This record gives sequence, C-alpha cells and structure tokens, in this order.
Amino acid sequence: KENDRREAALVELIASGEALALIGSGYSIAAGFDSWSGLLTKLASRAGGAFVQIPDPIPAEAYLPYAQRIREHMSIEVFRDQVGRCFDRTDNQLTDALLEFHRDVVRLPFRGMLTTNFDPVLEAACFAVHGRKPESVCIWNAPNSKRISPALREFSERPDARGPAHVMHLHGLYSAGSSIILCASDYADAYGLRHLAPGVDSGTPLSPETLAALSLSAEQAATVTVEGVRRMIVERAAPPTKLFRLTSGLLATRRLVIIGFSLDDPYISQLLEYVSTAQWEWGEPVHFALLPIEVDTITDQRIKADRLKRDLGVETVFYEAAGRDHSKLHELVAKIRVAVDARAAQLLQPTASPATRNNSVAGNAPAGAAVASAPVAPVVPPPTTTTTTTTT
Repeated sequence: KENDRREAALVELIASGEALALIGSGYSIAAGFDSWSGLLTKLASRAGGAFVQIPDPIPAEAYLPYAQRIREHMSIEVFRDQVGRCFDRTDNQLTDALLEFHRDVVRLPFRGMLTTNFDPVLEAACFAVHGRKPESVCIWNAPNSKRISPALREFSERPDARGPAHVMHLHGLYSAGSSIILCASDYADAYGLRHLAPGVDSGTPLSPETLAALSLSAEQAATVTVEGVRRMIVERAAPPTKLFRLTSGLLATRRLVIIGFSLDDPYISQLLEYVSTAQWEWGEPVHFALLPIEVDTITDQRIKADRLKRDLGVETVFYEAAGRDHSKLHELVAKIRVAVDARAAQLLQPTASPATRNNSVAGNAPAGAAVASAPVAPVVPPPTTTTTTTTT
C-alpha cells in the first residue's frame, strides 16, 4: 500500500540519523495535559467578571483571537500566571504520566528535539529513558538566549546514545512566562509577521462561536469566512525576528519528523510554504508527518495529504483514529521504533568490498586480506538547498 511505502521511507530517514523531531500537543495530551480547546476553556473560566465564554470544543480557527481576548480581559501578568498554573507539575507527576509512547519517541535516533508545547514532558521522557535531563531552550523573549547556539550545534551532530542534550521550545515554556506564544499578537510579534486578519472572501461561513471569539460587528460577520480568518499576510512589518530566522532556517536545511502535530498552526504552515516555495523542488517531500485518518473523513484527509506534499513538502503517514482516540498513533510509533532499530543495526554492519566478495565467491580470497569495508552510508540524503536561511 501507498501508506506502507511512505512508512518505509520514514523508517529509512530516522535510521539514517539525519532527522529532527517536531513534537506537537498530541504528545502532551497523552500525558494528561489539556488540548488547545481545553486550555482556553480553562483559562476563560478563570477570567472572571463579565467575560463571555465560548463552549468547549472551540473551533480551531478561533484559538488565537479567543486567547487574545482572554488575555486582554485578564491583563498579561495574570494571564501568564494562569497559564503557568495550568501546566505546573512536579517531576514525579510528569514521570508517572509517561506512557510507552512517550518513551518510544525519545528512543528514536533524532538529531534534536523541537516542540511547540509549553510543558517539559519531552524532558521527563528523555530522563526516564536515557538517565539525563535535556536542557530546555526557549527562543522568543528567552531567559537563556545564550543557550540557543549550543542547541543548534547539536542539530549538526550525529545522534547521541544518551539522548538529546537540549529540547528547543519554539513557542515557549510555561515556567518562563514571557517566552510563551499563545495569542494572536504573540504570534505576530514573535514571527515578525502581521496578525491573522479576517478578510472578505467566499467560502465556509464561520461558526457563531468563532464570530464571538473575534468580536466582529454584524457587518463584518456577514462577510468573513474561515478562509479569511486563516489568511496570512506574509509581508513583514519589521525585519525578520530571531524565531522566524531560526525556524525557517531549520525547515530549509533539516528534515523533520512531525509527531502529535496537526499542521493546522497557521504560522508553522506559512513558514513551511514559504521555504517550500523558495527552495525545494515542487511537490517533492522533505519532511514527514504522522496524521490521523478516520473512516468518515478519508477523502478529506487524502486531499489534505496531497496538499501538504504539494505545497509544504510534507509526506503523510496515516494512522487510524476514532474521535479523540489516538491510541493507533502510539502503536505506529512503537512499530516504527522496532523497524528503525533493525534498520540502524543493518547500517552499522560492515560489508565486504566488491573485490573481496569476488575472491570469496571464487574460493581464492587472499590469506589475511581485509574482509570488511566501512559501514554503509545512510541512504536518505538531506534535502538540497541553495541557502541556509530565508527572509521575506
């Protein structure tokens, strides 16, 4: 099957030791943390006063403007404190929440770990498996910005058997409140791009919940659509930020395996599209994403997979899902880990040189002759790029 072929190619890439992991909220949800919708519902319940809440589940296109409205109602200091309270766990609580799924992900030989999550579940899993806790590194408003360079250098080295030394939190860490990127204005400022803005467009009408999150006038509500909300104005209002340069540079020069991430994040998708348009071969897959597919949405998911490959350079490996049940993702990761271990062992096996093989077949191998060559080189090369950084 086509999905089996893509899975085999993914195994080959991971076994080569050339890939980075990009870990999304699905990884943290499996450890008991809230989804986007759940987090915003919890924050809204703590807003107090006359704040008008949207019932859970909140539509995805409403996440950023709804978060913005919650923060503006609370004040930025109270908002950051409440976000921290939502994610605060002791080390023992984190360890107890780990599943084999979390351990399997960090057992894979990735060169480095990137995440958009605010919590340290990856760090806890690395410590549980490898016995050392990676350093958490933030990018935007980072309290430890001098640690960014060592983390990036790690991405250029072969995977360490002791696991990664750093976990890069692209959207911040709950314990460093100023580093968190959660609201529409945070995204716009952190990436140096303008706000997601509603626009007049034809297409799917917005739900009443999304209209409430956007606080639109009746006239605006009559014209705005889902496509309009998701439209990104790419032109910069300021020079590219550190986060924009770093993220687009990694997307251009490294190959990512995306786990627990729906690719609905408009800023990450926009960066992928920008880099793909600027540097990659049209329609050629560079990255891989593990994405759910359900019986009722097979056609839509396949259309999405084709678009991801064509526009963003992302090849999809599907797993079966049913509503919020993503246990098949855990099974898929376990299967991939076993296959990667076997393939990595093959890559380390010495092979006889052509001359030695010919002599052996003829039965006249020279006495004392070397019978092995260097280990097989990885068969999945990194993408060819023309530059290592991108700007708009």
